[in-house]
Amino acid sequence: MAVRRQGGKKRNTGGAVGKCLVYLCVFLAGIALNLWYGTQKQGFHEDEIYSYWSSNRTAGIGWPDRDWMATQAMTDELVVLPGEGFRYGLVKTVQSWDVHPPLWYDLLHTACSLKPGVFSKWFGIGVNLAGWGLCFLLLLGIMRTLRMPHRFAACFLALWVLHPLAVSGVLFLRMYEWFTVFVLTCLLLHLRILKKGLTKLRMAAVMIVSCLGFLTHYYYLIYFFFTGVTVSLLWFLQRTADTEAKDLSFRLSRIGRYVLECGLSIGLAVVLYPASLSHILRGYRGKEATAAFLSVSGWGARLSFFGGLLNEMLFSGLLPVLFFVCFVLVVAAGAEGTPLAFGRKARRKTMPGNTRRQQDGAESAGVPAQTAEKAHFLSQRDWNTLIILLVPAILY
Repeated sequence: MAVRRQGGKKRNTGGAVGKCLVYLCVFLAGIALNLWYGTQKQGFHEDEIYSYWSSNRTAGIGWPDRDWMATQAMTDELVVLPGEGFRYGLVKTVQSWDVHPPLWYDLLHTACSLKPGVFSKWFGIGVNLAGWGLCFLLLLGIMRTLRMPHRFAACFLALWVLHPLAVSGVLFLRMYEWFTVFVLTCLLLHLRILKKGLTKLRMAAVMIVSCLGFLTHYYYLIYFFFTGVTVSLLWFLQRTADTEAKDLSFRLSRIGRYVLECGLSIGLAVVLYPASLSHILRGYRGKEATAAFLSVSGWGARLSFFGGLLNEMLFSGLLPVLFFVCFVLVVAAGAEGTPLAFGRKARRKTMPGNTRRQQDGAESAGVPAQTAEKAHFLSQRDWNTLIILLVPAILY
């Protein structure tokens, strides 16, 4: 077993290599599974055909309804013809006629432009498989940020890799896999911000990701909105040992700066793709979504309907059991403190006497409180962060 000294401490490098190998095996197994299912894919949903047509169209010929069309004429509308590659301006124009942002179609057009004159399902699968790989790394990053145990993280990733939903995200040749990439990136960045603080670099990353997420799917704006609201509320209510953070004007200015910069990122996306405003405000999809969102009376029925679909199609009717098990695990894992107890004083109040005395002794010896406090699954701050960020996910 390889042991390396770092800063006067022994570090087990052999264990770290073993964990990386486990994650690598899970990742490669997922790649192999998606490639195998890709070989089994036959036929296309009409929206998948539209993906190729709107990314690579030449003459803009429409599809005749229940009538024959010459094979070559159809093929020419679905492939990038020689000399017509990398025409991103056309992709942007075609999407402006419909109700979608252009970023994912740009990626598909790029893949198709690498081999002009060829139509293949593997162009779309390849684009989505790249997004799947990023999702894998983002999920791993989220669990490492929350300090999940290695075995738990490995089992979670293995279950995600094998889940039909993850495979469908790759094989359904639309923008949803990359939409998931930006949602997970948004979650990871806000976890890091809540744990380590808001810096210029992290805020710049949030702005870039939000701009790209909006240009991938407009629904990203919903998740981003609820995440911003809950994070701002957490900052407003949070009590810390930091003297500066206790000041109300400081907290309000931080929230105001955060909201302003988030708004600027969405504004930049609108400047890059002006058609988005008409899509959201005047397009038929935008009108339907706005009317449904503002119709509070129908929220209960919609939540019940989609909750039933989620329970039946993803969890085989076992969702209530899963919620109960998660509740038991949360209570057991957070037994040493109240999950929503913010700040240092709240954590100390919920500590057993021995633990509190040990931490007091450690602090008097110059050891940071975070080092003295031992979390047996997640730390108190991790539970606070995880529970808070579940709110926008549930609302979304």
